[in-house]
Amino acid sequence: MATAGDAGKLLAWLLTLSELLCWCCALRDVMLVMPPVARAGSSVTLQCLYDLESDTLYSVKWYRGNFEFYRSTPHESPPKRAFSYPDFHVDLSQSDEHKVTLRRVPLHMSGTFACEVSLDAPNFSTYVKKGQLLVLDTVRRPLLTVSKNVYRPGDELEANCTMPSAASAEPLPPELAPAPPAPRYSGQPGQPLLPELPPLQAHQLTAEQRRHLQKDADDNPPVSFGFWVNNKPVPAAYVQQRPWSAAMLRPVAEADFSPQGELRLKCVATLADKYREPSHVVTVRRQVAVEEPPVVVTEANSAVHAPLPGSADRSVDAREYSRVSMCSSSGPR
Repeated sequence: MATAGDAGKLLAWLLTLSELLCWCCALRDVMLVMPPVARAGSSVTLQCLYDLESDTLYSVKWYRGNFEFYRSTPHESPPKRAFSYPDFHVDLSQSDEHKVTLRRVPLHMSGTFACEVSLDAPNFSTYVKKGQLLVLDTVRRPLLTVSKNVYRPGDELEANCTMPSAASAEPLPPELAPAPPAPRYSGQPGQPLLPELPPLQAHQLTAEQRRHLQKDADDNPPVSFGFWVNNKPVPAAYVQQRPWSAAMLRPVAEADFSPQGELRLKCVATLADKYREPSHVVTVRRQVAVEEPPVVVTEANSAVHAPLPGSADRSVDAREYSRVSMCSSSGPR
């Protein structure tokens, strides 16, 4: 028979379970919607979508790495705040509790972005969603190179296509630190907490430091490459995709050459199915076969070499050859 103590324990357990269920269901379908790739200098909108159900939103905070750069608190004044961060330009007019818009994003903004959604009383639950943004310098075209400029039918046409990117971009601004520590926060009660940025360091970063800083361990950027021969796509079987480049090895056919003996090759880099950047067209030529000059024979054991290229194409018979030889031998001594 259940006692009053058992009933109390059961009630406490049910209340705890109710709180857990409420906490689990307080935020539903939290999603971070952001482009995986952005063009350097363009505007980017990041969206944090969620379903509060019957709860009340307290704040939405946005971070790049450990740095908070934007906060939306609908029940405070002002409801929107943008915090200082090097080269971060938040467009407050295009930002709210569901989205934030960044203007003129630079290359070194590649990295991890996160939105943090917090509920007000009584739940006080928080949910964080993260995503990767890759900023590419797509103003420059992909670089297309070939192993040689002259080919014969049956040769292997070898080409490489490389995309200028955050991994191979120009050195970062020297005032940018390669690995900034976590920010320290200072402020008075009731005042917004502004990130106190670490001292800026002035030195030249190595390629590996740039790669680590700008890609944030994202070793598989969403870049794919395609090759075209005379405006016809090359089958994927001849193309080897790499993180930032692609190699093509394809046999050359007689039909690949124009009547003028030219073959036109180009490559196209596709970034996250959003940007398409073609390379310059590279023209290679058909190799012209070089034939050995024939040997002209007019009489047994009497042969002379064929004329050199550019001279008259004529045969010399043996009698003429003998006469010329005799004249040469009977000259003045």
